Amino acid sequence: FSNEYGEARCVTHLSIIEVGFKKKLKKPGQIQEKVPDPVEFRKMLKKCAQPIKKEDDIDNEKIWEVLMNADKKDYERICMQYGLTDFRGMLTRLNQMKIEREEKQAEYVKSITNLKHIETKADGSANFGFDMELKNPNLTIFLFKDQQMIPYSMTDDGKHNLNHVGKHYNFCIKDLQPDDVGMYKINVEDAPIFATEVDINHIPVHFKRPLQECKCNEQEDAVFQCTISVPIPVEWAFKKRILESSDKYHM
Repeated sequence: FSNEYGEARCVTHLSIIEVGFKKKLKKPGQIQEKVPDPVEFRKMLKKCAQPIKKEDDIDNEKIWEVLMNADKKDYERICMQYGLTDFRGMLTRLNQMKIEREEKQAEYVKSITNLKHIETKADGSANFGFDMELKNPNLTIFLFKDQQMIPYSMTDDGKHNLNHVGKHYNFCIKDLQPDDVGMYKINVEDAPIFATEVDINHIPVHFKRPLQECKCNEQEDAVFQCTISVPIPVEWAFKKRILESSDKYHM
Protein backbone atom coordinates (compact mmCIF):
# COMPACT_ATOMS: atom_id res chain seq x y z
CA PHE A 1 0.00 0.00 0.00
CA SER A 2 1.13 3.60 -0.41
CA ASN A 3 0.10 7.18 0.18
CA GLU A 4 1.71 10.56 -0.42
CA TYR A 5 3.88 10.20 2.70
CA GLY A 6 5.40 6.83 1.96
CA GLU A 7 5.03 3.45 0.36
CA ALA A 8 5.04 -0.12 1.61
CA ARG A 9 4.68 -3.35 -0.32
CA CYS A 10 4.30 -6.93 0.78
CA VAL A 11 3.89 -9.87 -1.60
CA THR A 12 3.59 -13.62 -1.15
CA HIS A 13 2.74 -16.79 -3.09
CA LEU A 14 0.00 -19.39 -2.79
CA SER A 15 0.83 -22.97 -3.73
CA ILE A 16 -2.13 -25.30 -4.31
CA ILE A 17 -1.44 -29.03 -4.11
CA GLU A 18 -3.64 -31.05 -6.46
CA VAL A 19 -5.35 -33.92 -4.64
CA GLY A 20 -5.38 -37.33 -6.41
CA PHE A 21 -3.17 -36.27 -9.28
CA LYS A 22 0.55 -36.59 -9.82
CA LYS A 23 2.55 -33.53 -10.52
CA LYS A 24 3.09 -33.15 -14.24
CA LEU A 25 6.74 -33.41 -15.24
CA LYS A 26 8.27 -31.28 -17.91
CA LYS A 27 8.85 -33.26 -21.10
CA PRO A 28 12.30 -33.24 -22.71
CA GLY A 29 12.69 -30.15 -24.85
CA GLN A 30 9.53 -28.52 -23.46
CA ILE A 31 9.90 -24.88 -22.50
CA GLN A 32 8.88 -24.28 -18.92
CA GLU A 33 6.02 -21.86 -18.54
CA LYS A 34 7.17 -18.44 -17.43
CA VAL A 35 6.33 -17.61 -13.85
CA PRO A 36 4.38 -14.33 -13.67
CA ASP A 37 5.90 -11.37 -11.89
CA PRO A 38 5.02 -11.02 -8.19
CA VAL A 39 1.93 -9.01 -7.44
CA GLU A 40 2.78 -5.35 -7.09
CA PHE A 41 0.76 -3.65 -4.41
CA ARG A 42 1.25 -0.08 -5.55
CA LYS A 43 -2.09 1.28 -4.53
CA MET A 44 -3.05 -0.83 -1.55
CA LEU A 45 -3.96 2.16 0.60
CA LYS A 46 -6.85 4.42 -0.17
CA LYS A 47 -7.17 7.73 1.58
CA CYS A 48 -9.94 7.22 4.02
CA ALA A 49 -12.53 9.94 3.57
CA GLN A 50 -13.35 11.62 6.83
CA PRO A 51 -16.95 10.90 7.90
CA ILE A 52 -19.18 13.93 8.00
CA LYS A 53 -20.04 14.72 11.59
CA LYS A 54 -23.34 15.91 12.95
CA GLU A 55 -23.23 19.52 14.06
CA ASP A 56 -24.02 18.53 17.65
CA ASP A 57 -20.95 16.26 17.72
CA ILE A 58 -18.45 18.82 16.45
CA ASP A 59 -15.43 19.54 18.63
CA ASN A 60 -15.92 23.32 18.51
CA GLU A 61 -12.50 24.25 19.82
CA LYS A 62 -10.75 22.05 17.30
CA ILE A 63 -12.78 23.14 14.26
CA TRP A 64 -12.12 26.81 14.97
CA GLU A 65 -8.41 26.13 15.48
CA VAL A 66 -8.36 24.45 12.09
CA LEU A 67 -10.26 27.26 10.38
CA MET A 68 -8.23 30.03 12.03
CA ASN A 69 -5.03 28.64 10.55
CA ALA A 70 -6.34 27.39 7.20
CA ASP A 71 -6.19 28.95 3.76
CA LYS A 72 -9.44 30.46 2.52
CA LYS A 73 -9.56 27.97 -0.36
CA ASP A 74 -9.86 25.18 2.23
CA TYR A 75 -12.81 26.62 4.17
CA GLU A 76 -15.50 24.81 2.20
CA ARG A 77 -13.71 21.44 2.47
CA ILE A 78 -13.23 21.85 6.24
CA CYS A 79 -16.88 22.80 6.77
CA MET A 80 -18.00 19.70 4.87
CA GLN A 81 -15.59 17.54 6.84
CA TYR A 82 -16.89 18.74 10.19
CA GLY A 83 -20.54 19.13 9.21
CA LEU A 84 -20.76 22.92 9.45
CA THR A 85 -23.70 24.02 7.30
CA ASP A 86 -23.95 27.75 8.10
CA PHE A 87 -21.10 28.93 5.85
CA ARG A 88 -21.97 32.62 6.07
CA GLY A 89 -22.30 32.47 9.84
CA MET A 90 -18.95 30.67 10.02
CA LEU A 91 -17.23 33.46 8.04
CA THR A 92 -18.70 36.16 10.28
CA ARG A 93 -17.57 34.44 13.48
CA LEU A 94 -14.19 33.54 12.00
CA ASN A 95 -13.44 37.13 10.99
CA GLN A 96 -14.28 38.35 14.49
CA MET A 97 -12.06 35.66 16.05
CA LYS A 98 -9.18 36.66 13.79
CA ILE A 99 -9.50 40.30 14.83
CA GLU A 100 -9.43 39.31 18.51
CA ARG A 101 -6.41 37.07 17.94
CA GLU A 102 -4.47 39.80 16.12
CA GLU A 103 -5.19 42.26 18.93
CA LYS A 104 -3.84 39.76 21.47
CA GLN A 105 -0.79 38.96 19.37
CA ALA A 106 0.00 42.67 19.06
CA GLU A 107 0.80 42.74 22.79
CA TYR A 108 3.88 40.57 22.23
CA VAL A 109 4.63 40.24 18.52
CA LYS A 110 5.72 42.71 15.85
CA SER A 111 5.10 40.43 12.87
CA ILE A 112 4.23 36.84 11.91
CA THR A 113 4.79 35.58 8.36
CA ASN A 114 5.53 32.44 6.29
CA LEU A 115 3.28 30.09 8.23
CA LYS A 116 4.03 26.49 7.24
CA HIS A 117 1.85 23.56 8.23
CA ILE A 118 3.00 20.00 8.97
CA GLU A 119 5.46 18.54 6.48
CA THR A 120 6.83 15.03 6.84
CA LYS A 121 10.35 13.93 5.97
CA ALA A 122 11.90 10.65 4.87
CA ASP A 123 13.42 10.12 8.33
CA GLY A 124 9.94 9.84 9.88
CA SER A 125 9.87 13.31 11.45
CA ALA A 126 7.40 16.16 10.97
CA ASN A 127 8.13 19.89 10.84
CA PHE A 128 6.14 23.10 10.99
CA GLY A 129 7.12 26.71 11.56
CA PHE A 130 6.91 30.41 10.81
CA ASP A 131 8.84 33.67 10.85
CA MET A 132 8.15 35.83 13.89
CA GLU A 133 9.59 39.01 15.38
CA LEU A 134 9.00 39.40 19.12
CA LYS A 135 8.77 42.71 20.93
CA ASN A 136 10.78 41.23 23.77
CA PRO A 137 13.25 38.32 23.22
CA ASN A 138 12.66 37.13 26.79
CA LEU A 139 9.02 36.22 26.16
CA THR A 140 8.11 32.58 26.74
CA ILE A 141 7.02 30.34 23.87
CA PHE A 142 4.68 27.45 24.73
CA LEU A 143 3.90 24.29 22.75
CA PHE A 144 0.52 22.56 23.21
CA LYS A 145 -0.87 19.30 21.89
CA ASP A 146 -4.64 18.95 22.14
CA GLN A 147 -4.75 21.73 24.75
CA GLN A 148 -2.07 20.06 26.91
CA MET A 149 1.24 21.87 27.31
CA ILE A 150 4.21 19.69 26.34
CA PRO A 151 7.94 20.28 26.87
CA TYR A 152 10.32 20.82 23.98
CA SER A 153 14.09 20.94 23.55
CA MET A 154 16.20 23.71 22.04
CA THR A 155 19.09 21.30 21.31
CA ASP A 156 17.52 18.77 18.92
CA ASP A 157 17.81 15.94 21.43
CA GLY A 158 14.18 15.46 22.44
CA LYS A 159 10.94 14.18 20.96
CA HIS A 160 9.78 17.75 20.32
CA ASN A 161 12.40 20.31 19.33
CA LEU A 162 12.52 24.01 18.48
CA ASN A 163 15.15 25.35 16.10
CA HIS A 164 15.35 29.14 16.27
CA VAL A 165 17.53 31.12 13.86
CA GLY A 166 16.90 34.85 13.63
CA LYS A 167 13.20 35.37 12.98
CA HIS A 168 12.62 31.77 11.86
CA TYR A 169 11.09 29.23 14.23
CA ASN A 170 10.95 25.58 13.18
CA PHE A 171 9.35 22.89 15.35
CA CYS A 172 10.23 19.24 14.79
CA ILE A 173 8.43 16.10 16.01
CA LYS A 174 10.73 13.09 15.78
CA ASP A 175 9.82 9.48 15.06
CA LEU A 176 6.12 10.00 14.27
CA GLN A 177 3.84 7.43 15.87
CA PRO A 178 0.03 7.10 16.10
CA ASP A 179 0.18 8.72 19.56
CA ASP A 180 1.49 11.90 17.90
CA VAL A 181 -1.78 12.51 16.05
CA GLY A 182 -3.43 15.70 17.28
CA MET A 183 -3.66 19.48 17.10
CA TYR A 184 -0.41 21.36 17.85
CA LYS A 185 -0.54 24.99 18.90
CA ILE A 186 2.10 27.62 19.61
CA ASN A 187 1.53 30.44 22.11
CA VAL A 188 3.69 33.40 23.04
CA GLU A 189 2.78 33.93 26.68
CA ASP A 190 -1.05 33.78 26.55
CA ALA A 191 -1.37 34.82 22.91
CA PRO A 192 -2.16 32.10 20.32
CA ILE A 193 0.24 32.30 17.38
CA PHE A 194 -0.22 29.29 15.13
CA ALA A 195 -1.86 25.86 15.09
CA THR A 196 -1.49 22.86 12.79
CA GLU A 197 -2.66 19.26 12.84
CA VAL A 198 -0.91 15.91 12.60
CA ASP A 199 -3.42 13.38 11.27
CA ILE A 200 -3.13 9.64 10.77
CA ASN A 201 -2.11 10.07 7.12
CA HIS A 202 1.12 11.77 8.25
CA ILE A 203 2.32 8.69 10.13
CA PRO A 204 4.82 6.53 8.17
CA VAL A 205 3.48 3.03 7.64
CA HIS A 206 5.49 -0.19 7.62
CA PHE A 207 4.86 -3.90 7.97
CA LYS A 208 5.38 -5.21 11.50
CA ARG A 209 4.59 -8.70 10.25
CA PRO A 210 4.66 -9.27 6.46
CA LEU A 211 2.66 -11.76 4.47
CA GLN A 212 3.97 -15.33 4.52
CA GLU A 213 3.91 -17.88 1.73
CA CYS A 214 0.94 -20.22 2.02
CA LYS A 215 0.47 -23.84 0.88
CA CYS A 216 -2.79 -25.75 0.99
CA ASN A 217 -4.53 -28.69 -0.59
CA GLU A 218 -7.03 -28.26 -3.36
CA GLN A 219 -10.52 -27.30 -2.08
CA GLU A 220 -9.06 -26.09 1.24
CA ASP A 221 -9.00 -22.51 2.54
CA ALA A 222 -5.84 -20.39 2.26
CA VAL A 223 -5.39 -17.75 4.95
CA PHE A 224 -3.07 -14.75 4.57
CA GLN A 225 -2.28 -12.40 7.44
CA CYS A 226 -0.08 -9.36 7.95
CA THR A 227 0.31 -6.62 10.55
CA ILE A 228 0.93 -2.94 9.79
CA SER A 229 2.17 -0.25 12.14
CA VAL A 230 -0.78 2.16 11.78
CA PRO A 231 -4.51 1.32 12.00
CA ILE A 232 -5.49 2.46 8.51
CA PRO A 233 -7.67 0.85 5.83
CA VAL A 234 -5.88 -1.34 3.26
CA GLU A 235 -6.83 -3.20 0.11
CA TRP A 236 -6.03 -6.74 -0.96
CA ALA A 237 -5.11 -7.48 -4.56
CA PHE A 238 -4.44 -10.50 -6.75
CA LYS A 239 -2.67 -10.05 -10.10
CA LYS A 240 -3.20 -6.29 -9.87
CA ARG A 241 -6.96 -6.78 -9.39
CA ILE A 242 -8.48 -5.32 -6.22
CA LEU A 243 -10.34 -7.99 -4.27
CA GLU A 244 -13.72 -7.47 -2.64
CA SER A 245 -15.47 -9.51 0.06
CA SER A 246 -17.51 -12.31 -1.48
CA ASP A 247 -18.20 -16.03 -1.17
CA LYS A 248 -14.72 -16.56 -2.59
CA TYR A 249 -12.79 -13.96 -0.56
CA HIS A 250 -13.25 -12.98 3.09
CA MET A 251 -11.37 -9.90 4.41
